[in-house]
Amino acid sequence: MWGNLAWVLWLAIAALAPFLAGQYLLYNIGIVATTAAIVSGLTFLSGVAGLISIAQSAFVAIGSYGAVLLQMHLGIPLLIGIPVAAAIAGVVGWLLGFLCLRLDGHYLALVTLAFMGIVHYTIINLDITGGAVGLAVPSVTLFGVTLDSPMAIYVMAVTASAITLWSIDRLIHSRYGRMLRALRQSDIAAVSLGADRRSLRTMALATSAVAGGFAGGFQALQLTYLDPQQFTIVTAVFYIAIMVVGGMRSVHGAIIGAAIFVFVPGFLSGLEHYMAFILFFFVTVMIVVMPDGLVSIFSAGGRLSGWMASRHGRKNA
Repeated sequence: MWGNLAWVLWLAIAALAPFLAGQYLLYNIGIVATTAAIVSGLTFLSGVAGLISIAQSAFVAIGSYGAVLLQMHLGIPLLIGIPVAAAIAGVVGWLLGFLCLRLDGHYLALVTLAFMGIVHYTIINLDITGGAVGLAVPSVTLFGVTLDSPMAIYVMAVTASAITLWSIDRLIHSRYGRMLRALRQSDIAAVSLGADRRSLRTMALATSAVAGGFAGGFQALQLTYLDPQQFTIVTAVFYIAIMVVGGMRSVHGAIIGAAIFVFVPGFLSGLEHYMAFILFFFVTVMIVVMPDGLVSIFSAGGRLSGWMASRHGRKNA
């Protein structure tokens, strides 16, 4: 019940924002949407499959730079280039998963950390990516019309994010998601039930990579410029922090966490130098006090209201 109400709430906010919010707030809501979509891939990989990855920022970079380079050098429109670049990110994610089949826990985390570093180093040192200077993101054109207004970019970003979030949510609640949860709990038990450990792990990493690449491509449209410093290990850790604060096993947690990390710094003006410390102190407190994330408050409230409604119904009967 809570899940359905949450979808209604998010869609209502997204639909009403263009009419009620100013340009700055509209931009931030769009950033929340694309960030949540990026983190949803990590939710699927770490929260559902139980695989620790510090490479999500690398897949965002592949999706962002890939889409821009496809337009600049091959003339492929951005709206086509973004899905293509996301597919490339998925293939890279699958290959990384295949190479890490025998790794778990902190060993897998270290390999993905190294991969993140390799991608960042490559971006900085290639002329085609603009090196340390970066690249300007070209405008989207559709049927000869340039879609570069704040409203057009917002609609594209939120639509793409909604598709990503809904797809990940469906996967979490599918047979595929249930098998991944079983694999996370016990490899032996899951394999005895017919789960293919190798296939599940590689596809989980590929799915996370596609989500990051696809949402990252649309976030590039919002940012209008690609700077290598947007795709660092620090950014990857922030994605993990967003997932932990919101809730590791739900796309709704990704949305809540993204909203906090986007909007809260705006209320702490004058404390910019301490922002990272404040946010990560908050993450530490959340891990200790509320390990299931802020989404657990709303899901618990939904279960309580459902229980009260059913009890009231029995009394009336």
